[in-house]
Amino acid sequence: MPAMRLLFLAGSALLLAVPALAGDMAPAARLAAPAAKPMVEPAARHLPQVRRRLRQDQIAVARLQRDVARQESASRQAGERLRRQDQAIADLQRQLQQLQAAQAGKGRLQRVPTR
Repeated sequence: MPAMRLLFLAGSALLLAVPALAGDMAPAARLAAPAAKPMVEPAARHLPQVRRRLRQDQIAVARLQRDVARQESASRQAGERLRRQDQAIADLQRQLQQLQAAQAGKGRLQRVPTR
């Protein structure tokens, strides 16, 4: 009786091992594979539309990049103008202070507050 049980277990193990060795896909995966194939055909049918949309999006991205570059350039130029104006204001304030100091020494002009 133990020999029969051992033979039964060995046979069961062999039956379970053979399908795994028979192929690289499980039976359920082999059954599902044909169902996945028709999905490729509709995708191929839409490929020209997808390519057209991709090209349109690439053009839009390039346009947006040019716009950003233009805005960054304008911002840098505006920053430079502000820096020059600030420098001019500082120069004028120094000149005013020098004039006020010179006039104060003579007693003619009162000091004008600066910002």
